[in-house]
Amino acid sequence: PPQLICDSGAGNGKNLPDCDAVGLGIASDFSASLLAIAAGRGHEALLGDSTLLPYRSRSFDAALSIAVFHLLSTDARRELLVAETMRVVRVGGEALFYAWALEQEEGGRSGHRFEGKDVLVPFHLRVPSKGGASPEPELEPEPDDEDLSPLGVSTVHGPAAEALRKAKARSPAAATLCAAAEAAGGEWDGGKGAFVFQRYCHVYEKGDLPKLFAPISGWVSVQDEYYDAGNWCVVCRRDK
Repeated sequence: PPQLICDSGAGNGKNLPDCDAVGLGIASDFSASLLAIAAGRGHEALLGDSTLLPYRSRSFDAALSIAVFHLLSTDARRELLVAETMRVVRVGGEALFYAWALEQEEGGRSGHRFEGKDVLVPFHLRVPSKGGASPEPELEPEPDDEDLSPLGVSTVHGPAAEALRKAKARSPAAATLCAAAEAAGGEWDGGKGAFVFQRYCHVYEKGDLPKLFAPISGWVSVQDEYYDAGNWCVVCRRDK
């Protein structure tokens, strides 16, 4: 300490308190709504794409890329993400990358079993139970996702339709959230009080992540690869 840390693809900024404990963490993400949560908690936040970071080269002591890799759909974009992340790290600095693993341990955190490397994972956007701002989206799949039978919003009827009507009438925030979720194609699950979206994910096997650093091996080296809580992880250092 003190360290200047880039949290690339920071989402709502849940890792920033640990960054701030040793210096200053700066969040970037292309979701303005998620960044607003981080900023509302007093953190530094800047709208930006992880494959085209809005920072000077060699301007950070360290960087984080947590749960970003698995949202990118091509190797070209994944290689661009690692190159951009390492570009903003100073010589001698390190970066930590986490991505969902294909190999999920029994009783693991996500509770999910992936049928292949390219999958669709249910994403739940809960409707506020009371007035005020919408809650944070649920970012991890739930153990019982396979058992859900969400109804399409355009064909909701019976108890689910009544639950959706009450949610819209509950507060201005809930009404706004419901309208936006419907417009985006979300499917209403009355049992969970949430809209369900199918989120694309590419999951990784052992050895996949280090391969993405091959194009920049002349100035970046992989220091470690390990498995942690359903993720494959690598630590990389900028050498030049």
